[in-house]
Amino acid sequence: MSNPVRIVTVSYLNTQPFIEGLQRHFTPEEVIIELAHPAKCAEAAVTGSADLVLVPVGALPELPNHRLLPGWCIGAEGPVRTVAVYSEVPLQECESVFLDYQSRTSVLLAQMVIQDYLKLPLRFEPAYPHFEAEISGKKAGLVIGDRTFQLDDRYPYKLDLGKAWTEWTGLPFAFAVWVELHPLDASFKKRFDEAVSWGVNHVVEFAGGPVELEYFEKYISYPFDGRKQQALKLFLAKAAHLVEGSLA
Repeated sequence: MSNPVRIVTVSYLNTQPFIEGLQRHFTPEEVIIELAHPAKCAEAAVTGSADLVLVPVGALPELPNHRLLPGWCIGAEGPVRTVAVYSEVPLQECESVFLDYQSRTSVLLAQMVIQDYLKLPLRFEPAYPHFEAEISGKKAGLVIGDRTFQLDDRYPYKLDLGKAWTEWTGLPFAFAVWVELHPLDASFKKRFDEAVSWGVNHVVEFAGGPVELEYFEKYISYPFDGRKQQALKLFLAKAAHLVEGSLA
């Protein structure tokens, strides 16, 4: 028997359709699924410790020979809800922004939107576990993932970065894409595509209530289509400029 395929994916609610589909279409002997926050997924891809990884797009420049698996991503056609800058006062009145430590992609996106689109001269500060409690006064904070569900009612001001990107560029956004680190045979990739497709198209069967269902259906866009591929190229070009300018 061949070794199981090691898959690393993001441990946020938005990947549940992927996980449900994979678990229904593969046995534990065929695939091993590991969950991690985005920065750890990027680390797994860079070190090559898995066969297939859902990679935050900000990490792609660190994978010069990467092979994108077509078809699926974690994306948004506008508001994404779970990647946002929160504050107690309007962002233009803030002095600094904590940058979430769990995702370099969202950090880069926040810097682009705040500096290049909104033209706000805010100071960026690295964050750390539980930094959300320090978002107050003129200190804003970029928060990503499931933690944002508890913050929407706590802070009066929220900059949704998916919405801001689309308003700025006219394009959707792809936050994470599937990258093949070690060669996978065609039959596995076909089954993988079928598994993910099942999960994406059956969210009503496993969503934990109307809030989760709305999140899957209204905010997250899973097909990695041509417009998201165009958005990815634009983001990577802007990210390279950002890094060259020593802003990242």
